[in-house]
Amino acid sequence: MSTPHLTTASGTVSSADRSGFHAIYDFAHSHPPLQKCAELWSEYGLSLFVLLLVFNLWLGYRRGTRQLAAAVTVILAGFVALGGNNVIKAAVAEARPCQVDHSVEALGGCPLPGDYSFMSTHTVAAASIAIGTLYISRRAGRLACLGTVLMCASRIMIGMHWPGDVVAGLVFGGVVAAAGQWLLTPLLDRLFILMSGARLPLVKSSPPDAQR
Repeated sequence: MSTPHLTTASGTVSSADRSGFHAIYDFAHSHPPLQKCAELWSEYGLSLFVLLLVFNLWLGYRRGTRQLAAAVTVILAGFVALGGNNVIKAAVAEARPCQVDHSVEALGGCPLPGDYSFMSTHTVAAASIAIGTLYISRRAGRLACLGTVLMCASRIMIGMHWPGDVVAGLVFGGVVAAAGQWLLTPLLDRLFILMSGARLPLVKSSPPDAQR
């Protein structure tokens, strides 16, 4: 009979996480081209999300104060989400799959003990940017959401995270992004309107159909 939990010096991993991880990791490990694609996306995918931040700013500048405020909020919410993730990582102190299961070959090398697993930083960052982008451009946001799902899968496929790490990162990053759009964007919008009125009309008023 399998034990319900795997207990290590760095936290406890549930049996659901273990079985889910091995179902995904073992499948990718048995298909090297798939695992190589996962490694490349895990390594370089976030660079495209950073470029998306620049695209959001450009699009927001063209469309008006509201969209520009939303684009700035995406960046600020991302920093908040990453900061919160670091606090949670230290508090949970969950070991990575490759740190507790020597049969797991983490592509790119297994991080040293103390580099914890919960939550996935890559997933938190991608989810925060993707959900925030939906408030600026639905088409770009949908593509970013797809990229985020692929990032979730890739982090498991290369042996870096348990499924619970990426699911939690997905939810946490998305909630922080949505909360930022709700709380901060209206304030920044008013600030940009005041700035453009007091100085130069750097940005236009937002048209009603700005999000496309």
